[in-house]
Amino acid sequence: MVISDYNKGYVTQEKLFELVDWFDGPVFVDSKKTNLPDKCYIKVNDLEYDKLETKNENVIITRGAKGTEYQGKLYPAEKVNVFDVVGAGDTFLAALTYGYLKYGRMEEAIPFANKAAAIAVSHTGTYVLTEEDINEILH
Repeated sequence: MVISDYNKGYVTQEKLFELVDWFDGPVFVDSKKTNLPDKCYIKVNDLEYDKLETKNENVIITRGAKGTEYQGKLYPAEKVNVFDVVGAGDTFLAALTYGYLKYGRMEEAIPFANKAAAIAVSHTGTYVLTEEDINEILH
């Protein structure tokens, strides 16, 4: 399950915890909330990480051009010309989820997601990856 919550009031704190507890499978949360469940993968950026009240071993920190940090390891970002970062986090989250479901390991899912985000930011405007983009990442 993927929960993308920009803390606009649609998903309450109570409902977020309830959904994570209820679902029997991997849960990926991208939220602006600062108190998040432990039983899920939490995707945040640098600024969001600094504000987190709950920091567990499943926090995935996107650090822009530096890459992504997970469990103390930095997974380097792809070097690309950046034209627009709009949607990069959403692309990363979608690719991370796909990669995790495909490979079963976060250590393989993160590089996949980094590559997907690199493709997205190398285009102007909100870019939706194509089937060709995905095939390029997979090979």
